[in-house]
Amino acid sequence: MKFPSLIAVTSALAFAAMATATHAADSIGAEQPIAGYDWSGTYIGVQGGAAWAKAADSVDDVRLNGGALGGYAGANWQSGNLVFGIEADATHSWNDGTIFGVGVGTDWQASLRGRLGYAMDRALIYGAGGIAISRVTVDASPAFVVKDTFTGWTLGGGVEYALSQNWTTRVDYRYSDYGKSGFGLGIGEVKLTEHALRFGVGYKF
Repeated sequence: MKFPSLIAVTSALAFAAMATATHAADSIGAEQPIAGYDWSGTYIGVQGGAAWAKAADSVDDVRLNGGALGGYAGANWQSGNLVFGIEADATHSWNDGTIFGVGVGTDWQASLRGRLGYAMDRALIYGAGGIAISRVTVDASPAFVVKDTFTGWTLGGGVEYALSQNWTTRVDYRYSDYGKSGFGLGIGEVKLTEHALRFGVGYKF
C-alpha cells in the first residue's frame, strides 16, 4: 500500500469513527449531561488505523506498512483524577513487504496492557504498556511458506474523550518490540518492531 493511500485510509477511518460515535451519542444518551464524568467500569470498542513495521536481520531489513482493524476490551478504576486500567486488544493487519522476492507480512497482533491515566472531566490522557504478540508469515511460494509468532512488549499512550455517559472515542499510539524469531529455518533470526496509530470508538457499560 502506497504511503498517500495509507494516510487516506487512516483519515477515512478516523472521520468514520468520529461520525459514528457522535451519532450514537445523539441517539442514545447525549441528553444526559456529563458532570464530573466517572471513567470507572468495563468497556468494549472497535479500532482501526495504520502501522509501520520493520523486520530486520543482521544484514538487511524490510519495511512492512499497512492498515489495521480490530477490537479492544478492558476495565477502568478511577480514584480522584487518576484512572487505573487493564485492556486487551486483537487486530488484523495488512502489513506487507518483499525482500529478495520473498513476501513478508504480519497477519495479526494482540496485546495485554496496563493503563494509567489522568482524567480532566470527560477527557482522559493515558499511558499504556504490556505484553504484545504478532503473527508473521514468510511466503516464498511455491518453495515454502512459514509462519511464526513473535512475543515482546509494547509501550504507548493516547487521548480518550467521553461523548456521552456510555460512548467514547480515542486516538492511541504505541511502539511494539516483538522480539526475534528464526522461523525454524536455521538461517539467522529476524527482529520485528512496529509503530502504530489507531482510532477507536468504545462503549462503556
